[in-house]
Amino acid sequence: MMKPALVFDWNGTLLDDADALLQTTNTILGRFGRGAIDMQTFRDHFDVPLTVFFRNLGMSESEIETVDSHDGAIFHDTYEPLASKADLREGARCILETARQQEVSSIIVSNHIVDPLITQLRRHRIEDCVSEVLAFESRATQYKGISKGERLRLYMRAYNLNPSSTFIVGDMPVETDIARELGLISIAITGGFVSETRLRAAKPDYLIEDHHKLLPILQERGLFSELITTQSMTEIPSTATAGKVRQRIGLIGARHMNRHWTQSFCVMALNCISKSTQPMLARNA
Repeated sequence: MMKPALVFDWNGTLLDDADALLQTTNTILGRFGRGAIDMQTFRDHFDVPLTVFFRNLGMSESEIETVDSHDGAIFHDTYEPLASKADLREGARCILETARQQEVSSIIVSNHIVDPLITQLRRHRIEDCVSEVLAFESRATQYKGISKGERLRLYMRAYNLNPSSTFIVGDMPVETDIARELGLISIAITGGFVSETRLRAAKPDYLIEDHHKLLPILQERGLFSELITTQSMTEIPSTATAGKVRQRIGLIGARHMNRHWTQSFCVMALNCISKSTQPMLARNA
C-alpha cells in the first residue's frame, strides 16, 4: 500500500531564518563596499544556488568567486551563528507534532547541509517529528550532484510514497515546480525567502501565510483523521499560549508534556485560528 507524507522545505519554511539570511547577505555586500538591501529587495531577487542570487544583486564575477571559495566559508561562517538564534515559523511545531501523532511521515528536503540542519532540529526539539532529512552532505557538495526534486523522487520510490497524497510545503517556486513534476500537492508559504508575487506566479495548489493555515487543508484533503473532540476543546482555555501551558503544568519544553495533551493543545490552537482565517486556494486567487 502506498503511503501519504508531508514534505517540507527547511529554510524559510519551517525555520524562520529570513532575517538571518538578509543579515548575512548585507554583511557580504558590505565586505565588497556595496550598500545594504531591505527585505523586499531580498525577496524579489533571492534564488539558488547562491551564486545566482548574488549575480541578481549585481555582484561581479570576481566577488562571487571570492564568496564561493573555500566551500562558501564566508557565507556559512556568517549565516550559521545567526541561524542558531532563529525560531521556527509560526505553527510549525504544532503541525509536525500533529503529523507524528497521526503517524504521517514528515520529510525535510533541503538545499542546506545535513549536519547543521539536524543540529537545528535538536535545538528546537523536533527531531522525533521528522522521519528523514534529505539535504547535501557537506559544504563541499552543496549545490553539486542531484537536485532537491530528484532526491525526493528517489526517496519516494524507495519508500513507496503515494504522490497523490503527498504534500510539499515550501517558500520558493522550486517546491511548486517539484510538485508539478512529481504529481504532488503544492502548498506555498509566504513570509520566507521570496515575495508573495513570485509565489503566486508559480501557481501552487494552495498559498498560506503560516503553518496554522495548513491543518484545515490537510483535513480537507483527508490526510488527517478527525482530531477535535468536545473534551479536547475544553481541556485548555482558548486564550492559553504554549508558554502559559508549560508554566501551568510545571514542565519545561513541549516534548516533555503528555503527548495526548500536547496534541490537544496544538489541534485546538490551529483550529481556533483557522476558523477566523481560512487558507487561500491559490488557483482561485
